Amino acid sequence: MCTGKCSKCIGITLFPLAVCAIVSNILLYFPNGQVLQRSEITDLVWFFHGILGAGILVILPAFMMLGAGGAGCCANRCGMLLSVILSVLGFAGGAYCVVISSLGLIWGPLCDTGNGEYLYPFRNDTLKDNYLFNQTTWSICKQPENIILWNVVLFSILLAIGVIEAILCFIQVINGLTGFICGTSTGIWASWKSRKDQQNRNPTEMAMVGGRNINALIGLFTATATWVGGAYINGTAEIVYLPSKGLLWVQAPVGFALSLVIGGFFFVNPMRAKNYMTVMDPLQETYGNMMGTLLFIPPLLGEVFWFAAILASLGATMRVILDIGGSLAITISACTVILYTLLGGLYSVAYTDVIQMVFITFSLWICIPFALVNSATESIYYTATHQSYQDPWVGKIEKQYLGRWLDDFFYLVLGSIPWQTYFQRVLSAASTGQARLISYLSGLGCFAMAIPSVLIGAVAASTDWNQTSYGLPSPFERGESAMILPLVLQHLCPAYISITGLGAIAAAAMSSADSALLSTGSMFAHNIYRKILRKKASETEVLWAMRTSMLVFGAGAAGLAFYSSSVYDLWFLSGELVYALLFPQLCCALFAPSTNTYGSAAGFLVGLLLRLLAGEPALSIPPIIHYPACSLVNGTYSQLFPFKTFTVLLTLGTILAVSHLAKALFQRNFLPRSWDVCNVMGGTAILIPLQQVEKQEHLPTTALEENHD
Repeated sequence: MCTGKCSKCIGITLFPLAVCAIVSNILLYFPNGQVLQRSEITDLVWFFHGILGAGILVILPAFMMLGAGGAGCCANRCGMLLSVILSVLGFAGGAYCVVISSLGLIWGPLCDTGNGEYLYPFRNDTLKDNYLFNQTTWSICKQPENIILWNVVLFSILLAIGVIEAILCFIQVINGLTGFICGTSTGIWASWKSRKDQQNRNPTEMAMVGGRNINALIGLFTATATWVGGAYINGTAEIVYLPSKGLLWVQAPVGFALSLVIGGFFFVNPMRAKNYMTVMDPLQETYGNMMGTLLFIPPLLGEVFWFAAILASLGATMRVILDIGGSLAITISACTVILYTLLGGLYSVAYTDVIQMVFITFSLWICIPFALVNSATESIYYTATHQSYQDPWVGKIEKQYLGRWLDDFFYLVLGSIPWQTYFQRVLSAASTGQARLISYLSGLGCFAMAIPSVLIGAVAASTDWNQTSYGLPSPFERGESAMILPLVLQHLCPAYISITGLGAIAAAAMSSADSALLSTGSMFAHNIYRKILRKKASETEVLWAMRTSMLVFGAGAAGLAFYSSSVYDLWFLSGELVYALLFPQLCCALFAPSTNTYGSAAGFLVGLLLRLLAGEPALSIPPIIHYPACSLVNGTYSQLFPFKTFTVLLTLGTILAVSHLAKALFQRNFLPRSWDVCNVMGGTAILIPLQQVEKQEHLPTTALEENHD
């Protein structure tokens, strides 16, 4: 109990220290409250020693300490071990802050000595003659007013905070190791004592949803890591950099954040109330197993193509930075992900995500100062709204593109909900309250994790590439905008820093790839193999079916990754099909249980036809339906009308209308009951949840399944 209380006290203490460090670092950008040009601000400020070192890198272990502290010294050995790992990171952040703050105090500020030129008047002073010990020299700096006092006070505060944080994190390393040893010893004894009980636990439930016992902190990390993948990090930087787009077109951070909040508010409770295992369970329960199989196709394709796209992105990044073959990178990455996901299921994915998220945060933030202070880069504050080497990186939304912008935004918000990768996290939480909390906080996490990519994209848009080793033409003119993040790391940062940034991209790719692989295997084993192919399969057989399907899907996705351009296009199309087909079906299954298989089938057909007939320029599919504002640009049709959201609304309306129409026709004998091939009228009288039936061993599950089919 003592180590748990100690962890909690240290965690509570670190929070205000980290906040003070962040605020102090921000104040250094505004000497004496003035807004200056980047070239007039002391260079050491751009190393983010307070924001990153004593701030973000300390907040992460503080969260972990609170989580580990609440369980006592012996109850959460994994939490204690993670707190040790993160405390080492926090110690490094505090030490980093101490070093930079010390240099800031010794070297003095950048200031105007009276001739209009900004320079460092004290940089060549010896320690004996340092300005800190001779305040009469402070009058050398004329502008900004009181700049020396401003820097001395703030750097001193940051120095003190860094020292305190480093000491506290070091104490937590010792404390956490003690708790880990205590917990491990107790765990060995408890494992020996309850070995018989462990044998009775459901192995498939452990692999798919972690035995519904994932704590809130681990759930937060793994839910955030699911969305913060390689495409998320690279794509955000690319959109900010593109002259035709800009920051206003970066919709994924806000879209994913709102999606997770909406999912937690509306979808978590009904999904957990019936102990569902996958997102397909309510669909099969409402519309039958065979209709559920048809609805399984879009998310299956989406997850496989997503996995392939992630591997392709990782291969391209490796090729840019390390100059190695993309095929080798794809093969190694695929084998690694498949191996640890096969062995550990959701637990291995979740705990790997924790390490990956920490590494992503640290690696990207440590690259940003070097990119910002590069001599080839102009101030991102100036280029945000002024023409420089290209259009301002803030961007703009022209009136004719507003419909497309809104369509893409609703697609990200609502289309991100009906994915197994999301529900696997909230269904694995220890309680419904924790599941909702995970969903809400991971939305904030997704938004925060986009900030480094936005800054890197802004740096790329503010760079004179002719002054770098990359040269001219620019990445945009060479058609390499998609790789702008690794290009910035390679050409604007030192080599050892760019390698660190590459690690962040690789970690991001892994964090999403394992989630996609686990979700496909879970849906196939639980919803297809168990409920259709082998209804009497044992838990061990289902578990091996899950592992085999993961191996097959992973190998197939790795093969597709070699055709990167077409894979990305297929991923986008399959994601839109999930939005158009699965989201309305899931809403009806959860919130309109009176809908039936006839409505589901009609909605599926309507949604599929409307989406495909709208065309897909990336796959050279011409539109058959020309919505309002459809225009022909350079031989390619562009749909500016929000047709994706329009398709969702029509699909939803079709499901509701056809379901009630079919039921009315059979109830009023306009159609003979013998035509009721889906047995809608017979099923409504004895509607029993599939999960309830499966738990009652004396009742045959096949009877209900045949009734639904």
